[in-house]
Amino acid sequence: RLVYEQVGFESDGGKFAFCSDMGGDKGWTFHIGQIEDPCKNFVARSEATKTFDVLEAGKGQWYAGGVPLDYTQISRVLGSSGECDQVRYSSNQMDSSCQIIDLIGYTDDTKTAMGSTKFYEVVLNSTESTVFTREALSYPIYVSETSEPARYIIVVFTGRQWVLSKAIELNTTFDPNSEIGPKTLMAEYLNTDESFLSTLQSMIEQGEYVDLISETAEDNAAISPVGMRWYYPQEIDRGARYNFPMEDLVRPATAVFNCARCDDSANPCLYEGICMPDGFCDCIHGGSGVLCQDPPLGDGICNLYFNREEFGWDGGDCCGSTCSGAECGRAGLSTPFGIAKDQQINQSSVLGYDSCEDPSMVPVTIELKSFEIFNYTEWYAVIGNEDGDPFCGTAAINVRCNGITYLHWPQYTFDNESDCDKVLTEIIQVPFGSQCELTTNVVCFGPFCLDHYVSVHYGDDTSSAPIQSGNVLNHTQLSFGVPSKCLTDLLLNYSFSIFDLSTDQGTAASILSNDGLSEFLCNDNDPNLVLERYALTVFNASTHFKSSNWDLYQCHGWGIPAVRIACTNSSITSLVLDEDAILQAGTIPTELSLLSNLEELVLQGNNFTATVPSELGLLSALERLELWDNALSGTIPSELASLSRLTAMALASNKLSGTIPTELAKLPMTGLYLDANLLTGPIPTQFGSMPLAALSLPQNRLSGQIPTELAALTSMTTLGLGGNRLTGPIPSVLLSLSSLREWLDCPCLR
Repeated sequence: RLVYEQVGFESDGGKFAFCSDMGGDKGWTFHIGQIEDPCKNFVARSEATKTFDVLEAGKGQWYAGGVPLDYTQISRVLGSSGECDQVRYSSNQMDSSCQIIDLIGYTDDTKTAMGSTKFYEVVLNSTESTVFTREALSYPIYVSETSEPARYIIVVFTGRQWVLSKAIELNTTFDPNSEIGPKTLMAEYLNTDESFLSTLQSMIEQGEYVDLISETAEDNAAISPVGMRWYYPQEIDRGARYNFPMEDLVRPATAVFNCARCDDSANPCLYEGICMPDGFCDCIHGGSGVLCQDPPLGDGICNLYFNREEFGWDGGDCCGSTCSGAECGRAGLSTPFGIAKDQQINQSSVLGYDSCEDPSMVPVTIELKSFEIFNYTEWYAVIGNEDGDPFCGTAAINVRCNGITYLHWPQYTFDNESDCDKVLTEIIQVPFGSQCELTTNVVCFGPFCLDHYVSVHYGDDTSSAPIQSGNVLNHTQLSFGVPSKCLTDLLLNYSFSIFDLSTDQGTAASILSNDGLSEFLCNDNDPNLVLERYALTVFNASTHFKSSNWDLYQCHGWGIPAVRIACTNSSITSLVLDEDAILQAGTIPTELSLLSNLEELVLQGNNFTATVPSELGLLSALERLELWDNALSGTIPSELASLSRLTAMALASNKLSGTIPTELAKLPMTGLYLDANLLTGPIPTQFGSMPLAALSLPQNRLSGQIPTELAALTSMTTLGLGGNRLTGPIPSVLLSLSSLREWLDCPCLR
């Protein structure tokens, strides 16, 4: 009934036809080339419709091979004869448009980053034209500013999407800031120049010159490219006619268009910027861009407004570990140690980060107090103290962690003697997993120096015991460390010394913080294995094993021959030191109590000093404890009576004193060896209730009589009581024990 043919391509171009009968339905078809019956041989067809208006039919569903098409558009066009109505940019659309748009994040087709580029709206509002154009051109064209004469990037709407062109050479110049009506001249040129309109037609119809394609505009409602997502085009067969590229959804571009004129309701300035009457933003927080959309991150200056997680804590500018640049920390302390910077002579050298909010940092408090008063009158004239009043002051304080300065405060002198009683504190934020040094530079006047006390505390107050402390004259450098966050949270439950690098605990925590496996186990929520590694590392730090292959992989073949380890399911069950296995005499660390699955602990013959740790009573799985032939002193901890599975205890050949705890009688021990110590008091009668096979107590200072209750030890084969201060006869019931085969160190009596 009706046919629309592609002008100039009647033989092989596209055609629309209205068919009265397509299997019983009326509708439109689209076919290509010369076809005898377009109602049977077609590429696509509309849904059933009776309308003779192909534009109206284009609004309905179309099908290709019976499959619904996702998108179809049939547009009214302007032919050379002007037969069709001309549709132009409507006034209501112009009211909502943005006359200047700003493109950021764009890399052009030569792979050159363009930075921020402004595009200016040009409306093709002429009623005369000699070249084919489309309804899509009812929307404005945006033309870029350029630093290269006559080469411009244009942004145009195709009727479905916005496209951004490669740089196109135009036979005109365009200065949007000129006062001679440049936009009108550009509009006239773009509307009448046949070479440009031919280029534009190729761009819209065939995808020529296209560099980026926007997302599809829903219902053709996108009146400007502002806010659209952009993609690189798919590769197409350039040999095919009428092939406009689709957007490649797997290759999104970073380009973003913003309106370059602000409006408080439609296009407000960002980050509390103020929209001025001239349409430009006043970026009060230091942002840049037409809408203040670019925050000043990473410039080395802490901006409190952007010091939030969503901005990466001002791009790291507010913390010492993440700030980079010459200005880092220069304005970071307003009142260091509670003293205004303008009261300090060397205020320009003050450095710090009191606005650091990064959760990957940890607070540390520096405390200064007990200021020594300078009251040497004979030196007042020499040092220029004309008033002759006593005074005091602080040393210069510098804190560096892993080579980065987190606090620098120059020497400060108090004007009034009453200020010398002050306690000054300053909280700094240092990274987890760091090693730090606090250094002081003491001020001296002749032979007299201003001394004071300095201490370092973990946390944001001084309620905890100091990590390190001392007078600045005697402690010009205090070293401390902060383990990784996971290790700090875990180990702080067992020792506060993990921050003091001068202690074995601090050394061990620092080693584990740099050990990838310990950190992995900690974050993998396997605290027992981490605690075992910590215990062994403290042990090694305190004694330095002679083992040639000491490392932290406690269950994988280390320790031969000096240290022998046995494990079950990667957890230590046995720790045995051969005699003379350590390089230096040390103490038995309480951290061994963290080996929660330990069944055997043998540390004989290594000259361990100090006391038997009462914390060993926490080893609930322990069955064998041998600490003999060392230099241990003090008493036998009654806490060892908590070792409910202990069957053998050997504490012989030490310097243990005091009485034997009667609580040990509760244990299922078959062997108890306490000989060659300094033990006093009686032999506990409760031992008669134990399953002892061997009881060795000779060479002590035990007194009193031999308990007859020992006769109940019917399984005892060995008894040693000689070299003590026992009195009275040997109970005859002991002599009649059939199981007793050996008396050690007899005669047993004095």
